[in-house]
Amino acid sequence: MADGSLKKMSQVRTGDFVATGIEGHGKGIGLVTAALKHPVDKNVRVAVLDTPWGELVGTPDHPVYQYWGEGETAQSTWVEFEELQVELGVRLETRYIEAFYNLEVDGNIL
Repeated sequence: MADGSLKKMSQVRTGDFVATGIEGHGKGIGLVTAALKHPVDKNVRVAVLDTPWGELVGTPDHPVYQYWGEGETAQSTWVEFEELQVELGVRLETRYIEAFYNLEVDGNIL
């Protein structure tokens, strides 16, 4: 969240403010303009990343922002979640998913 606190994606609501960008790579605050729930209710192929805060689970083709380097040599690009298997240890598996959650955010507003 914009104040540094954490919420599960399922608990974020339209009108909330969230942190955007990455420290040292254009960090800002964005307004959530839509909090989306996509019902699934079946076993599906997913990409999973273990984080210090729990698992991040998504569709293998979900776009994620990847960056590397520092300062003037920093680079970034959008990639599909499953493409981060080697760099970040994303693993592919099949599991039951009740729903996927996604946010639409109005860029860096502050």
